[in-house]
Amino acid sequence: MVSQLTFDFVVDSIVCLPDSVLAFHKHGMQGKSLRNGEVTQEIKDMSRTYRLLGSDKVVALESQLLRTGSLGSEEGHDLYILAGHEASY
Repeated sequence: MVSQLTFDFVVDSIVCLPDSVLAFHKHGMQGKSLRNGEVTQEIKDMSRTYRLLGSDKVVALESQLLRTGSLGSEEGHDLYILAGHEASY
């Protein structure tokens, strides 16, 4: 079991799972194992912004495409459900 996890980005939100931690940032997320600190999953897309919507039983993300450095109000949003971890139902 690791005593400390570090990330190379500004963390906006954290979701703690029984076996790992998911850290969310402006352009995605990264999961790290609590056992050895290794990266278990990662999303990184500099052309989109991401936001954690909820993590009660299902981890849900929203993303929006960046256009010329700013968000367009008429652009749609994509929704993601993260699966494959112990908290999935």
